[in-house]
Amino acid sequence: MNKKILVAYFSHSGNTREIAIQIHKNIGSNIFEIQSVNPYPSEYNEVVEQAKQELQSGYQRVENSS
Repeated sequence: MNKKILVAYFSHSGNTREIAIQIHKNIGSNIFEIQSVNPYPSEYNEVVEQAKQELQSGYQRVENSS
């Protein structure tokens, strides 16, 4: 059986990106970065507040057709 593996990741600060790249290299997978339509703020407390608002509002993903 020929398996295709995809490592998909979202990284705000870059830490998850680095781990995803290491996994990708070690297992020989494809890799895909999930990007937000509107970038998150760089200040930690602002990010936390935005995440709370998204969770409370039932925030849903937006399909990107590009």
